[in-house]
Amino acid sequence: MVSQKVLVRRGGAVAEVTLNRPSRGNAVDTEMLQLLVTSVKDVANDPECAVVVIRSAGDHFCSGWDTAGFAELGRRSAEELAAELCDVHRLLEELWAVPAVTVAGVQGMAAGFGLGLLAHVHVAVAAADARFALPEVRHGIAPAGVLVDLARALPAKAVLDLTLTGEPVTAERARELGLVSRVVGPDALGAEVERLAGVIAGHPVSGVTRALESYRRITAAPSGGALEAAAASAAFSVKQAMAARRPEGNTK
Repeated sequence: MVSQKVLVRRGGAVAEVTLNRPSRGNAVDTEMLQLLVTSVKDVANDPECAVVVIRSAGDHFCSGWDTAGFAELGRRSAEELAAELCDVHRLLEELWAVPAVTVAGVQGMAAGFGLGLLAHVHVAVAAADARFALPEVRHGIAPAGVLVDLARALPAKAVLDLTLTGEPVTAERARELGLVSRVVGPDALGAEVERLAGVIAGHPVSGVTRALESYRRITAAPSGGALEAAAASAAFSVKQAMAARRPEGNTK
């Protein structure tokens, strides 16, 4: 166990890392994200590890960035906020770059930052009753780095629909868009994640690693100033939103 916020189970070819903040809907703060990325990198760098399963305790996969820290964010300058948002994105890029395959099991709600996290997981299985949303617009805030990642991965109209309405979509719709890989019944989620992890781990580690690296090389594209521009826009909108009112809390 690394921390109460993040739990780790090593297990040879398949390891598990669990977001463990169910009372906050597994909302993520800077400490939790750093622990998550460090934990996944640590177990993924084990030569015997082929798959890292990412789970979440409780009812929700990840309800977004923890709004409990928004008051502190509101006291920072727009430039400081933009720099922090870029740092968060770079941490997620480290998650995407680990040598082992990451497989996520998604239940309940995946919202805001939770979608950015999913965009940096290699394979994701969702329960049929899971929901996915970008609710930032309801708080007068731009999705920042999350939008950069989704714009790369999903069709433009789908990203704009999620971004501008803030309305949740079903797991099946998320699968159609490519946000998750598979959808199963809620009672079958754990078993399917374990089965899929076992299938991948059953292949030679060298083959899995090479296939993953080949995909990353093929799809790698320079972001240019996209991240910095999105972060600056989001930082400005956070400052405006905090000046007007405190955003609503995360799903509990």
